[in-house]
Amino acid sequence: MTVLVAVNTRDAIILASDSQGTVTRPLVDPRELTEFFEAGNDGKLRTDLQGKPLLDTWSHIESHAMDLPFKIHYNVDKIFALDPLKMGVMVSGMASIGDRTIKSLMNELRTSVKLTELCLTDHTLRDAAKTVLDFLSPYYEKEFPYGRNPEIELMLCGYEKNRFTSGVIRVNVQKKTISEPDYDFCIFFGGITREIQRLLFGIDSANKSRLMKRSQELLGQYHEYLAQHLKNNNINIELPKPEEYGGELSLFYNVSLDSLQMNCATYPEQDAIECAEFLVNIMINTQRFSNQVPSTGGKVQLAIIRKQSGLHFINHK
Repeated sequence: MTVLVAVNTRDAIILASDSQGTVTRPLVDPRELTEFFEAGNDGKLRTDLQGKPLLDTWSHIESHAMDLPFKIHYNVDKIFALDPLKMGVMVSGMASIGDRTIKSLMNELRTSVKLTELCLTDHTLRDAAKTVLDFLSPYYEKEFPYGRNPEIELMLCGYEKNRFTSGVIRVNVQKKTISEPDYDFCIFFGGITREIQRLLFGIDSANKSRLMKRSQELLGQYHEYLAQHLKNNNINIELPKPEEYGGELSLFYNVSLDSLQMNCATYPEQDAIECAEFLVNIMINTQRFSNQVPSTGGKVQLAIIRKQSGLHFINHK
Protein backbone atom coordinates (compact mmCIF):
# COMPACT_ATOMS: atom_id res chain seq x y z
CA MET A 1 0.00 0.00 0.00
CA THR A 2 0.90 3.66 0.05
CA VAL A 3 0.46 6.96 1.84
CA LEU A 4 -0.13 10.05 -0.30
CA VAL A 5 -0.35 13.64 0.93
CA ALA A 6 -0.99 16.91 -0.92
CA VAL A 7 -0.78 20.29 0.85
CA ASN A 8 -2.60 22.94 -1.16
CA THR A 9 -1.56 26.56 -0.57
CA ARG A 10 -2.17 29.85 -2.36
CA ASP A 11 1.25 29.79 -4.02
CA ALA A 12 1.85 26.11 -4.78
CA ILE A 13 0.73 22.58 -4.07
CA ILE A 14 3.11 20.10 -2.41
CA LEU A 15 2.98 16.38 -3.23
CA ALA A 16 4.44 13.75 -0.90
CA SER A 17 4.45 9.96 -0.73
CA ASP A 18 6.37 7.07 0.75
CA SER A 19 8.56 4.98 -1.57
CA GLN A 20 7.86 1.42 -0.45
CA GLY A 21 6.36 -0.97 -2.95
CA THR A 22 4.78 -4.12 -1.58
CA VAL A 23 4.28 -7.17 -3.76
CA THR A 24 1.32 -9.12 -2.41
CA ARG A 25 -0.06 -12.58 -2.94
CA PRO A 26 -3.56 -13.85 -2.14
CA LEU A 27 -3.05 -16.27 0.76
CA VAL A 28 -5.49 -18.28 2.87
CA ASP A 29 -5.07 -18.87 6.59
CA PRO A 30 -6.03 -22.55 7.17
CA ARG A 31 -7.87 -21.51 10.33
CA GLU A 32 -10.30 -19.54 8.16
CA LEU A 33 -11.49 -22.84 6.64
CA THR A 34 -12.34 -24.66 9.88
CA GLU A 35 -16.07 -24.15 9.25
CA PHE A 36 -15.81 -26.62 6.36
CA PHE A 37 -14.29 -29.46 8.43
CA GLU A 38 -15.44 -31.68 11.27
CA ALA A 39 -13.93 -31.06 14.69
CA GLY A 40 -11.62 -33.78 15.99
CA ASN A 41 -8.49 -35.55 14.92
CA ASP A 42 -9.75 -36.83 11.58
CA GLY A 43 -10.88 -33.40 10.37
CA LYS A 44 -13.13 -34.80 7.67
CA LEU A 45 -14.83 -32.49 5.21
CA ARG A 46 -18.30 -31.52 6.39
CA THR A 47 -21.33 -32.21 4.25
CA ASP A 48 -24.87 -30.87 4.08
CA LEU A 49 -28.04 -32.90 4.68
CA GLN A 50 -27.86 -34.30 1.14
CA GLY A 51 -24.26 -35.44 1.63
CA LYS A 52 -22.80 -32.74 -0.56
CA PRO A 53 -19.44 -31.32 0.64
CA LEU A 54 -19.72 -27.78 2.02
CA LEU A 55 -16.39 -26.97 0.39
CA ASP A 56 -17.19 -27.88 -3.19
CA THR A 57 -15.87 -25.03 -5.34
CA TRP A 58 -12.66 -23.02 -5.67
CA SER A 59 -14.58 -19.80 -5.00
CA HIS A 60 -15.21 -20.92 -1.40
CA ILE A 61 -11.45 -21.00 -0.81
CA GLU A 62 -10.75 -17.82 -2.77
CA SER A 63 -13.35 -15.89 -0.77
CA HIS A 64 -11.23 -16.44 2.35
CA ALA A 65 -8.01 -15.16 0.73
CA MET A 66 -6.28 -11.98 1.83
CA ASP A 67 -3.65 -10.02 -0.07
CA LEU A 68 -0.57 -10.26 2.14
CA PRO A 69 2.95 -8.84 1.62
CA PHE A 70 5.25 -11.23 -0.23
CA LYS A 71 8.15 -8.98 -1.27
CA ILE A 72 9.09 -5.37 -0.47
CA HIS A 73 10.90 -2.76 -2.60
CA TYR A 74 12.08 0.52 -1.06
CA ASN A 75 12.65 2.83 -4.04
CA VAL A 76 9.37 2.85 -5.91
CA ASP A 77 8.34 6.06 -7.69
CA LYS A 78 4.80 7.17 -6.85
CA ILE A 79 4.82 10.81 -8.01
CA PHE A 80 4.83 11.62 -11.73
CA ALA A 81 4.86 14.84 -13.75
CA LEU A 82 2.25 15.39 -16.43
CA ASP A 83 4.33 17.75 -18.57
CA PRO A 84 3.61 20.01 -20.35
CA LEU A 85 0.58 20.45 -18.10
CA LYS A 86 1.18 22.20 -14.78
CA MET A 87 0.03 19.06 -13.06
CA GLY A 88 1.28 15.88 -11.44
CA VAL A 89 -0.21 12.59 -10.34
CA MET A 90 0.35 10.36 -7.31
CA VAL A 91 -0.49 6.66 -7.35
CA SER A 92 -1.59 4.27 -4.61
CA GLY A 93 -2.39 0.61 -4.95
CA MET A 94 -0.55 -1.37 -7.60
CA ALA A 95 2.94 -0.42 -8.77
CA SER A 96 2.52 -2.23 -12.08
CA ILE A 97 -0.09 -3.53 -14.50
CA GLY A 98 1.06 -6.81 -15.98
CA ASP A 99 4.61 -6.42 -17.26
CA ARG A 100 4.37 -2.60 -17.27
CA THR A 101 5.19 -0.52 -14.23
CA ILE A 102 3.06 2.53 -13.50
CA LYS A 103 6.24 4.56 -13.96
CA SER A 104 6.77 3.29 -17.51
CA LEU A 105 3.12 3.91 -18.37
CA MET A 106 3.25 7.47 -17.03
CA ASN A 107 6.46 8.12 -18.95
CA GLU A 108 4.81 6.86 -22.13
CA LEU A 109 1.80 9.10 -21.57
CA ARG A 110 4.02 12.11 -20.86
CA THR A 111 5.98 11.65 -24.10
CA SER A 112 2.88 11.07 -26.21
CA VAL A 113 0.95 13.77 -28.03
CA LYS A 114 -2.08 13.38 -25.76
CA LEU A 115 -0.89 15.78 -23.06
CA THR A 116 0.61 18.20 -25.58
CA GLU A 117 -2.70 18.44 -27.42
CA LEU A 118 -4.56 18.86 -24.14
CA CYS A 119 -2.18 21.66 -23.10
CA LEU A 120 -3.28 23.72 -26.11
CA THR A 121 -6.89 23.73 -24.88
CA ASP A 122 -8.61 25.41 -21.92
CA HIS A 123 -8.00 22.21 -19.97
CA THR A 124 -9.31 21.43 -16.50
CA LEU A 125 -8.38 18.89 -13.86
CA ARG A 126 -11.25 16.72 -15.07
CA ASP A 127 -9.94 16.84 -18.65
CA ALA A 128 -6.51 15.68 -17.47
CA ALA A 129 -8.02 13.00 -15.23
CA LYS A 130 -10.07 11.62 -18.12
CA THR A 131 -6.98 11.56 -20.36
CA VAL A 132 -5.02 9.57 -17.75
CA LEU A 133 -7.92 7.20 -17.08
CA ASP A 134 -8.54 6.59 -20.80
CA PHE A 135 -4.83 5.83 -21.22
CA LEU A 136 -4.55 3.37 -18.32
CA SER A 137 -7.90 1.59 -18.67
CA PRO A 138 -7.03 -0.61 -21.70
CA TYR A 139 -3.91 -1.92 -19.93
CA TYR A 140 -5.88 -2.58 -16.76
CA GLU A 141 -8.82 -4.27 -18.48
CA LYS A 142 -6.50 -6.50 -20.52
CA GLU A 143 -4.65 -7.66 -17.41
CA PHE A 144 -7.73 -8.02 -15.19
CA PRO A 145 -10.70 -8.96 -17.38
CA TYR A 146 -12.49 -10.56 -14.42
CA GLY A 147 -11.95 -11.90 -10.92
CA ARG A 148 -9.92 -10.22 -8.17
CA ASN A 149 -9.44 -6.73 -9.63
CA PRO A 150 -6.91 -4.80 -7.53
CA GLU A 151 -7.50 -1.13 -6.85
CA ILE A 152 -5.45 1.73 -8.30
CA GLU A 153 -6.25 5.21 -7.04
CA LEU A 154 -4.73 8.34 -8.50
CA MET A 155 -4.56 11.80 -6.94
CA LEU A 156 -4.13 14.27 -9.79
CA CYS A 157 -2.97 17.67 -8.55
CA GLY A 158 -2.12 20.99 -10.12
CA TYR A 159 -3.34 23.98 -12.09
CA GLU A 160 -6.03 24.29 -14.72
CA LYS A 161 -5.49 26.51 -17.75
CA ASN A 162 -7.69 29.35 -16.52
CA ARG A 163 -7.24 29.08 -12.73
CA PHE A 164 -4.48 30.63 -10.67
CA THR A 165 -5.01 28.38 -7.65
CA SER A 166 -4.44 24.64 -7.65
CA GLY A 167 -6.74 21.74 -6.94
CA VAL A 168 -6.99 17.97 -6.57
CA ILE A 169 -9.10 15.38 -8.33
CA ARG A 170 -9.22 11.62 -7.67
CA VAL A 171 -9.33 8.80 -10.20
CA ASN A 172 -10.22 5.17 -9.46
CA VAL A 173 -8.94 3.02 -12.31
CA GLN A 174 -10.70 -0.13 -11.11
CA LYS A 175 -14.13 1.53 -10.93
CA LYS A 176 -13.41 3.94 -13.81
CA THR A 177 -14.63 6.88 -11.74
CA ILE A 178 -13.47 10.48 -11.46
CA SER A 179 -14.35 12.63 -8.44
CA GLU A 180 -15.35 16.26 -8.46
CA PRO A 181 -12.31 18.58 -8.34
CA ASP A 182 -11.54 20.17 -4.99
CA TYR A 183 -9.80 23.57 -4.81
CA ASP A 184 -9.80 24.06 -1.04
CA PHE A 185 -6.63 25.22 0.68
CA CYS A 186 -6.23 22.17 2.85
CA ILE A 187 -4.54 18.78 3.19
CA PHE A 188 -5.55 15.95 0.88
CA PHE A 189 -4.48 12.37 1.48
CA GLY A 190 -4.92 8.88 0.07
CA GLY A 191 -3.85 5.29 0.61
CA ILE A 192 -3.27 4.24 4.22
CA THR A 193 -4.02 7.30 6.34
CA ARG A 194 -5.47 6.10 9.67
CA GLU A 195 -3.08 8.01 11.95
CA ILE A 196 -3.22 11.11 9.73
CA GLN A 197 -7.01 11.12 10.07
CA ARG A 198 -6.72 10.87 13.85
CA LEU A 199 -4.40 13.88 13.91
CA LEU A 200 -6.39 16.07 11.52
CA PHE A 201 -9.95 15.03 12.44
CA GLY A 202 -9.62 13.67 15.97
CA ILE A 203 -10.69 10.20 14.82
CA ASP A 204 -10.19 7.88 11.86
CA SER A 205 -13.03 6.69 9.62
CA ALA A 206 -12.86 3.03 10.73
CA ASN A 207 -13.15 3.82 14.44
CA LYS A 208 -15.83 6.41 13.74
CA SER A 209 -17.93 3.77 11.99
CA ARG A 210 -17.41 1.34 14.86
CA LEU A 211 -18.44 3.91 17.46
CA MET A 212 -21.52 4.95 15.48
CA LYS A 213 -22.57 1.33 15.12
CA ARG A 214 -22.05 0.69 18.84
CA SER A 215 -24.01 3.80 19.84
CA GLN A 216 -26.96 2.66 17.70
CA GLU A 217 -26.82 -0.77 19.32
CA LEU A 218 -26.87 0.79 22.80
CA LEU A 219 -29.77 3.06 21.90
CA GLY A 220 -31.73 0.07 20.64
CA GLN A 221 -30.89 -1.92 23.76
CA TYR A 222 -31.92 0.96 26.01
CA HIS A 223 -35.19 1.25 24.09
CA GLU A 224 -35.88 -2.43 24.79
CA TYR A 225 -35.05 -2.00 28.50
CA LEU A 226 -37.42 0.96 28.79
CA ALA A 227 -40.19 -0.86 26.96
CA GLN A 228 -39.83 -3.88 29.27
CA HIS A 229 -39.75 -1.63 32.34
CA LEU A 230 -43.02 0.04 31.29
CA LYS A 231 -44.62 -3.33 30.59
CA ASN A 232 -43.58 -4.65 34.01
CA ASN A 233 -45.28 -1.66 35.61
CA ASN A 234 -48.47 -2.08 33.55
CA ILE A 235 -47.87 1.11 31.61
CA ASN A 236 -49.23 0.70 28.10
CA ILE A 237 -47.20 3.21 26.11
CA GLU A 238 -45.45 2.61 22.82
CA LEU A 239 -42.08 4.28 22.91
CA PRO A 240 -40.76 5.93 19.75
CA LYS A 241 -37.76 4.14 18.29
CA PRO A 242 -34.40 5.95 18.33
CA GLU A 243 -34.21 6.12 14.52
CA GLU A 244 -37.40 8.21 14.48
CA TYR A 245 -35.36 11.13 15.80
CA GLY A 246 -33.13 11.15 12.74
CA GLY A 247 -29.57 12.34 13.19
CA GLU A 248 -30.20 14.08 16.52
CA LEU A 249 -29.30 10.91 18.43
CA SER A 250 -26.22 10.23 16.31
CA LEU A 251 -23.06 9.98 18.40
CA PHE A 252 -21.26 12.66 16.38
CA TYR A 253 -24.22 15.00 15.83
CA ASN A 254 -23.14 18.60 16.42
CA VAL A 255 -19.87 17.48 18.06
CA SER A 256 -16.42 18.90 17.36
CA LEU A 257 -13.50 16.62 18.20
CA ASP A 258 -10.16 17.91 19.39
CA SER A 259 -7.80 17.88 16.41
CA LEU A 260 -4.86 19.70 14.84
CA GLN A 261 -5.99 23.13 13.60
CA MET A 262 -4.22 24.26 10.43
CA ASN A 263 -4.46 27.05 7.86
CA CYS A 264 -2.70 25.75 4.76
CA ALA A 265 -3.65 28.76 2.64
CA THR A 266 -1.05 30.97 4.31
CA TYR A 267 1.79 28.43 4.42
CA PRO A 268 5.07 29.50 2.81
CA GLU A 269 6.39 26.88 0.43
CA GLN A 270 8.96 25.53 2.88
CA ASP A 271 6.37 25.13 5.64
CA ALA A 272 4.07 23.26 3.26
CA ILE A 273 6.95 20.99 2.23
CA GLU A 274 7.83 20.19 5.84
CA CYS A 275 4.15 19.64 6.71
CA ALA A 276 3.70 17.12 3.88
CA GLU A 277 6.89 15.30 4.85
CA PHE A 278 5.82 15.25 8.51
CA LEU A 279 2.46 13.65 7.71
CA VAL A 280 3.95 10.96 5.47
CA ASN A 281 6.53 10.16 8.14
CA ILE A 282 3.75 9.71 10.69
CA MET A 283 2.41 6.81 8.65
CA ILE A 284 5.85 5.38 7.87
CA ASN A 285 6.90 5.34 11.53
CA THR A 286 3.53 4.08 12.73
CA GLN A 287 3.85 1.13 10.39
CA ARG A 288 7.48 0.64 11.39
CA PHE A 289 6.71 0.29 15.11
CA SER A 290 3.46 -1.68 14.80
CA ASN A 291 3.37 -5.46 15.16
CA GLN A 292 2.23 -5.87 11.55
CA VAL A 293 4.23 -6.11 8.34
CA PRO A 294 4.81 -2.48 7.21
CA SER A 295 2.88 -1.53 4.10
CA THR A 296 4.45 1.94 3.87
CA GLY A 297 8.09 2.89 4.21
CA GLY A 298 11.27 4.00 2.48
CA LYS A 299 12.27 7.61 1.90
CA VAL A 300 9.68 10.36 1.53
CA GLN A 301 9.27 11.55 -2.07
CA LEU A 302 8.46 15.24 -2.42
CA ALA A 303 7.50 17.47 -5.34
CA ILE A 304 6.16 21.00 -5.77
CA ILE A 305 3.82 22.29 -8.48
CA ARG A 306 3.73 26.00 -9.29
CA LYS A 307 1.50 27.76 -11.80
CA GLN A 308 4.44 29.23 -13.69
CA SER A 309 6.87 26.31 -13.80
CA GLY A 310 4.90 23.11 -13.27
CA LEU A 311 6.16 20.14 -11.26
CA HIS A 312 9.65 19.94 -9.82
CA PHE A 313 10.96 17.20 -7.56
CA ILE A 314 12.49 18.33 -4.28
CA ASN A 315 14.38 15.25 -3.21
CA HIS A 316 14.08 12.90 -6.16
CA LYS A 317 16.71 10.15 -6.27
